[in-house]
Formats: sequence, structure tokens, C-alpha cells
Amino acid sequence: MNKKLPYIYFKTKSFHVYLRLWKLDDEWIGVSYSVRTYNSEEIYQGGSPLSDWYHDDLTVLLNGIDELMITDEYANTFEPLDDPYLDIVLKSKYGKKYLRINFYWDPTESRDHLSVYLNSKQIENLNMYLSLATGKITKDNDQIKILYDQGILQGD
Repeated sequence: MNKKLPYIYFKTKSFHVYLRLWKLDDEWIGVSYSVRTYNSEEIYQGGSPLSDWYHDDLTVLLNGIDELMITDEYANTFEPLDDPYLDIVLKSKYGKKYLRINFYWDPTESRDHLSVYLNSKQIENLNMYLSLATGKITKDNDQIKILYDQGILQGD
């Protein structure tokens, strides 16, 4: 896992979503995420110190996204082992692919949540980000450089 990673930014029809991962130690990954409206009002923020992921969580999610990208019929839900505030639903049906991120306000009290849907291109960008996070590629990769140039990856 790369110690220093940028934020990845997703723009949907309704929201701006920021996600950042970083290495805490040999077992844990720090996670931070934020959802904002178009007028920059933050409506959801979560992640470290509220939650951390195991290193294996990244590999599981990356493998799920890889499978989603190559399979016409696929459904899976990624739930980080120690993060009750977020889950990621991967689905492909009749060749149409989507990824839904559910952000939960208080999972111990209710299942109230905000859902954000990513399109195929955004799923590919997340796949590249996770490949960078797991060390499969480096910041020198041409696709990563393009994501920086487009403002999809921000910071270090």
C-alpha cells in the first residue's frame, strides 16, 4: 500500500464525492470520505478516525471491480470489516454496470443512508485509484497522470 495517496473526486448529477485512503500501519488503512452538494455544503463526512479498513479490504474491492468490468451479469456488496458507515454495491446486468456507495448516518440506530451512483467511467477511475493504492501501478502511470490532469485525483 502506498503511504501517501491523493483524494479521488467523483462528480454526479447531485453531489461531489471525495475519497482518500492512506496507510496507517501494516494492518490498517485510514479512510476519509465526504459528500457535498453543488453549493459546497457538506452533507456527509465519514472515515478515520471513525473507521479504518484492513489492507485486505482494498484487494477484495479491487477484485470485485475487476470482476464487474468483465462480467455481464454480476452482483456483489462490499462491506469493509470495520466500517459500518459505508458499503459499496457492484452490479452488472445486461451489460449495464454501476457502482452504488451507501453512506450511513448511524448504522447502530437505523439504516438511513445517502446513496451515490458512479457511472462506468467513474468505476474505471476508482479501479485505477485502487490499483495505485495497492501498489499495482505507480504515480508515473500515464492513466494516473491523466486523472491528475483532469482533477479527478487531487493532492498527494
